[in-house]
Amino acid sequence: TTQNQPFDVLVVDDDPSIYDLLHMVGQREFSEATFEQLPHLVLLDIDFHQEKDGIDWLPMLQARFQKKVPVVIFSQSDSQQHIQQAYQAGAVAYTQKPDELRGWKDYVVAMKKFWYETATIPQ
Repeated sequence: TTQNQPFDVLVVDDDPSIYDLLHMVGQREFSEATFEQLPHLVLLDIDFHQEKDGIDWLPMLQARFQKKVPVVIFSQSDSQQHIQQAYQAGAVAYTQKPDELRGWKDYVVAMKKFWYETATIPQ
């Protein structure tokens, strides 16, 4: 993916404000990104406050996208057990959610830089 081409990101989180926040910050800092359902990348939260969590959803998402879409866990948890489970289940990265707006801006900027300048993703 070359910079400034459309870049779709699937956000899977039980908190609607996270989607709104990423969408708002993304419009300013990563304008070519669309946070939706036809992704180049999946951001998956762990804690859905339900019986199934993000770790349970990870294999289902991988099956849905035939393991062609990278899944990044983003969570408030820094539990070593969660981190280990995420990687064992196939996440390409485990990241922590920022605590404040400035942190979200830095998170989105770092994500953009990584996926455009460091990583190569499937077409």
